[in-house]
Amino acid sequence: MNERIKTEIIIYRSHRYNTFLWIWIATALVLAIIGTFVFPIDSSINIGIELLILVFAIIIHVQNRKLRIRSIASILIYIANGLSIIGAIAFISAIQTYSYTELMIYRGIGIVNLVLQIIAAVFAFLTARKLKRENPTLIQDYLEMKKQKKGTEKEDK
Repeated sequence: MNERIKTEIIIYRSHRYNTFLWIWIATALVLAIIGTFVFPIDSSINIGIELLILVFAIIIHVQNRKLRIRSIASILIYIANGLSIIGAIAFISAIQTYSYTELMIYRGIGIVNLVLQIIAAVFAFLTARKLKRENPTLIQDYLEMKKQKKGTEKEDK
């Protein structure tokens, strides 16, 4: 019984974090589009959202690992963050040397990073959908497990 509760909780968390990841990536993409075409947005907002995406990617990786599910979205986010570091180095170098080529490298890395995040959002959405399809009563089961857990804690006191 206790092992089943732990498994249900892991499945629920994995579903929830996969759902949150693609929502946060979509938010970051919308902010990037607004910041590019409508009006400038403070870069600290984008940095905060990107950090939040990385945190969710790490949590998803841990939860999916417990369920023995491939965590493609998390790996793509790790690659995108690695590319962001390379892009930041290229940008700093372009500013210091006034190099148009390095600035184009930075922009190219930014586009690749954007595409990787879109693909990661799709994979996170597909993983959440797969978990929901395999466990149609996922949310109800989790809420029942939570009530049972609280009930056993009250009985123990």
